[in-house]
Amino acid sequence: MRILKLLLLLFSVFSMALLSCSSNIPVINKIDLTLTPNTNTPQTSLDNTTAPTVSKTRINLSPELYLDEASLPDNLQGEIYNGDYDHFSNQNGNGSIYRFGSEEWVTSLTWTRTLPFSGFNETPQPNEELRQHYIQVWRSENLLYSFPVNDIGYEQKNLLRYGDHWIFWFTDLDTNLGWVVQDGVTLNNIHNYESAFSVFLLDNKPFFFFQRDNQFGVSFNNQEILLPYSNISYAPICCEGGGSGRWNPRGTNIMVGFYTKENSEYRYIEIGLR
Repeated sequence: MRILKLLLLLFSVFSMALLSCSSNIPVINKIDLTLTPNTNTPQTSLDNTTAPTVSKTRINLSPELYLDEASLPDNLQGEIYNGDYDHFSNQNGNGSIYRFGSEEWVTSLTWTRTLPFSGFNETPQPNEELRQHYIQVWRSENLLYSFPVNDIGYEQKNLLRYGDHWIFWFTDLDTNLGWVVQDGVTLNNIHNYESAFSVFLLDNKPFFFFQRDNQFGVSFNNQEILLPYSNISYAPICCEGGGSGRWNPRGTNIMVGFYTKENSEYRYIEIGLR
């Protein structure tokens, strides 16, 4: 009997110790793993025009354009616009006939004949002809633009149509300076361009290069973007840095490739749609 009481006492002590330990075990509640957005995180936006960002080798020039100084001339992508046009030459001048759907446009270097004289008492001689030359743009036999030039040393480069607008580029072969005309307005005169050249359409928006004093840049959709180059060539690049007779600048519907020349070395640059 005494032994049984001793066993009951030991069992009671053991049970109390076990309950004491179990009260210290932490209880694990169910965790909600549903992810919710952190509304306290500040939101930032990047202004590409004031703080260009770099993605691989492309630098953002604007919200629409990038610049790539590490591209290669043979990597030019997109569709090259060749246009539907024919050249002509006759006794009244020379030029090109462009066809845009049912419309026929003509760019020409033409001239009129006048007899020169230095004074009213001087009798002009018929064999002493002076020709006044003009760069002109015609649409369906209607004269849209006429620009007086010095002589025949001018070349009509390209005429492009986009929407209800047109843009035209011509050069002075003696000075290598270019003019860009948009809807009949000579942009050189409006924006004080010393030269404007190489007209393309990117995403059906006008793109061309310009030089104002010693600063080069591009105009895209009538917005200027200055470039950090002291020289941009717009003539075929032969042999050095670009192969034999490579057209320069060259463009497609999504990008334009061109060469700069620094310290007698050519460098290929690309500008395209982002």
